[in-house]
Amino acid sequence: VLLDGSTYKMWFRAGGWGDGEIGYAESADGVNWTLHPNNPVLIPGAPTQWGEPVVRFVGGSDGAVIDGFTITGGSGELAGGIESEGTAVIIRRCLIEDNLAGGFPDHSAGGGIALFGPVTIEDSRIVNNQVSQGAGGIRVHSGGSLVMTKSLVAGNSGDEGLNVNGSVTLMHVTIAHNGIAKGRPGINFNPEPGLSQVIANSILYGNGDSIHVTQDTNLEVRYSIVQGGWEGGTNIAADPWFVNPAGGNFELRPWSPAIDVVAADGALDHDLNGDPPPHPRNALDDIGAFEYQGVPTAGPIVFLPVATRP
Repeated sequence: VLLDGSTYKMWFRAGGWGDGEIGYAESADGVNWTLHPNNPVLIPGAPTQWGEPVVRFVGGSDGAVIDGFTITGGSGELAGGIESEGTAVIIRRCLIEDNLAGGFPDHSAGGGIALFGPVTIEDSRIVNNQVSQGAGGIRVHSGGSLVMTKSLVAGNSGDEGLNVNGSVTLMHVTIAHNGIAKGRPGINFNPEPGLSQVIANSILYGNGDSIHVTQDTNLEVRYSIVQGGWEGGTNIAADPWFVNPAGGNFELRPWSPAIDVVAADGALDHDLNGDPPPHPRNALDDIGAFEYQGVPTAGPIVFLPVATRP
């Protein structure tokens, strides 16, 4: 927002999260705004030639490990940050952010990661990536598989946060507040028949729809918070009460229902911050990528107005 003389001028993101359009409005008081009649005033064109992902694992690189890197600024057709071409690799303690992928014309790209082989992701953040068509965070193609633990997928924009055509196991993962296209989910499962899909001890919240299953799949969800609910007696639909999701902080508030609820799938030695679970508190782990380190409390007290007699 810019004050130019006596006129407030505002440029803002318009349209769907995956569109990247810029709108314009003016105001005399900074409160009441008039939209420009020709909005959006800026529409990015489709590039005729994409660049490259920051990292590409090619055939023959089985067993490779990338540990402790920031992966940013990539702009590939299939992947913005990391592309794995049918190889078995490990991504550990990495920050994968602010990458862009295309995906034309078949919605096949991953803004953060696109993988065609077996990939393990540990203790990593996949945040604020963008795709024109496909998954803003991670795309698991047919023939690929993903095992992801103690990781965060948040703030990515595209068709969905994570698109799965292979097998996936998510353990202590937080997938939250991805700016996905209207009607699309946080995770879209469309795998080959018979592949195993597991979501355990994880949070799916603030993504519009949480999970789409587009064909028969062996999906098991347990000990997880799923917005809108999911079958299974160990799953809950409550607000996880993140500290500050708008500011990118997805740790838990002291009254979060995610605290101290996981027993069967526990045994964490550290969380995404590297902090050990405070097991002297009890023997239970928390749901999601972060362990609450303080003493849990009851939720905030809300005082309601009392009606008075006429």
